[in-house]
Amino acid sequence: MGRSRDASEGRRAGPRSCGRCGGADARAGAGSPPAHTLGLRLPIDRFDAGSFPTRFAAQIRRFSSEGYIDGKNSCRLDGCLRYCIVSGKKARENAGLAKALFDAHAKLDKVRAGVLVGTCMGGLTNLIEKGYRKISPFFIPYAMDVGFMGPNYSISNAGATSNYCFYAAANHIRRGEADIIIAGGTAAAIIPIGLGGFVACVLVMESLEHAMKRDAPIIAEYLGGAVNCDAYHMTDPRSDGLGSLEDAGVAPEEVNYSNAHATSTLAGDLAEVRAIKQVFYNTSEKLIQRSVCLHPCPSMIGLCLGAAGVLHH
Repeated sequence: MGRSRDASEGRRAGPRSCGRCGGADARAGAGSPPAHTLGLRLPIDRFDAGSFPTRFAAQIRRFSSEGYIDGKNSCRLDGCLRYCIVSGKKARENAGLAKALFDAHAKLDKVRAGVLVGTCMGGLTNLIEKGYRKISPFFIPYAMDVGFMGPNYSISNAGATSNYCFYAAANHIRRGEADIIIAGGTAAAIIPIGLGGFVACVLVMESLEHAMKRDAPIIAEYLGGAVNCDAYHMTDPRSDGLGSLEDAGVAPEEVNYSNAHATSTLAGDLAEVRAIKQVFYNTSEKLIQRSVCLHPCPSMIGLCLGAAGVLHH
């Protein structure tokens, strides 16, 4: 997929293995937890949605945290946290870093390993359904659970949350501040106040040198990223769009795939299409000739809020 390296240190960063909570069927492959389904067109059954104009959602059903979270904590924790922990542990398994694989886990330099998982509406389920007196004081932060002592914080920035986490994690690795970081996003907001997505997705990101040294399974390489704000409107994006390929060192003609956020709003979808045309070619005819594949994930998996950036990529 190409390469990205820091000019001063030559360090490359990229996602090595992933784990996700949420999928289109009940199969336990591709890093999805066992015994669950994600129903895109199924009626919401977590609360009475009769007064809402939309009464279906991408709701995870029959989710099981067995083998990943003990029974007591599984009952105490908000769904957002349960999805996050299961996804994170599955990502570590896929990366060959499960605690059961004692040698691989023990060899990690924990001071140079971090956790960077964000959410935009995390914890609302327990707060709304059970009230503030039922919020558990026993939740153990994931970094403590795995013993990682490097960069450890959370980012909240709506649907861009997990993309910001990737960007920050990759830069920590590029600057030589960490060798490996668990990064991603999580959300569980199918409740009246936040009717949205139920999903979590987490990646293990590490430097290429670190991954090769431990013979890790590599699924992709992080090229680069950029963050910005159009400073335009609370919900409507600028019609001309903003973006950058400079950090990745990639020319527009090298790109053949674009994943659209595609929230099914007229203003948002049009702004994305216009921005893609502006970056890659000025006319739709040239865009078609260039065979740039445009893939709107939410039309198939729903809007995943804080986990959108991970699941889309």
